[in-house]
Amino acid sequence: MSTADKLRALGRNEGRAEGLAEGQVQVLLRQMTLRFGRVPDTIAVRVRAGSPSELAAWTDRILTAPTLEALFERG
Repeated sequence: MSTADKLRALGRNEGRAEGLAEGQVQVLLRQMTLRFGRVPDTIAVRVRAGSPSELAAWTDRILTAPTLEALFERG
């Protein structure tokens, strides 16, 4: 595999990871809106800036969190 091929493959992989993260953000924001109503801009910014592990934890907690604030509690 040439250097150019390796760079293209790396770019594709990074693009996929970014696309998956953006998709997870969009789904989580939609779930939050459906469950808790309008999502404040500060919360939306926080979700968009979340790490992959934070997004995964929040996506799991959306099922059981009684409030929007509880969604972000560490526990």
